[in-house]
Amino acid sequence: QDRKEVTDAGHIAHDGSSASLVRFLVQIIGRTDRTSNVPTSEQAAVAELCHPVVVGVFKYMNTLRGLAASLAASSCQVRHNASGATFIDNLPDDIWKYVPIHELGHCFGLCHVDGIDRIMVSSKENSLWSWSILWNWCVRGEPYFTLDEAKATWDYIVANFAPDCLGARPVIIT
Repeated sequence: QDRKEVTDAGHIAHDGSSASLVRFLVQIIGRTDRTSNVPTSEQAAVAELCHPVVVGVFKYMNTLRGLAASLAASSCQVRHNASGATFIDNLPDDIWKYVPIHELGHCFGLCHVDGIDRIMVSSKENSLWSWSILWNWCVRGEPYFTLDEAKATWDYIVANFAPDCLGARPVIIT
């Protein structure tokens, strides 16, 4: 677990835009900008997908709880120049502990869904109520991912991550 020293105001407050998130990930955290002038920058950025990064920040300048940047586009995400996520680390943990997991979901191509019992819910975009909530909270006790979300995440990973990230080994024919 790496730690970065807070050395200026940009490390504490985040304006919540995708552009500032990518700048933060590249300049402060050290992620690779896939569009830099280095010929291997695209490969290096893809290789970093094997090591997702989620950073707790002190504050956003708007009402966000978290923000993600995906290196590859999905049905709800645009392609960014670096990958990673930030979130506000707030108490009580029982409520806010799902924000970094939610943001990682975006890094792996997931979109917002309906229902407060789901990890990928967004109160800004979707209704928080569904009849399944009562049943799911009684059975599971926590927000969850569906099997379809797991499959979509796996498809996204296979399509966008470097093969060696998935444990693939080169085939040597003699």
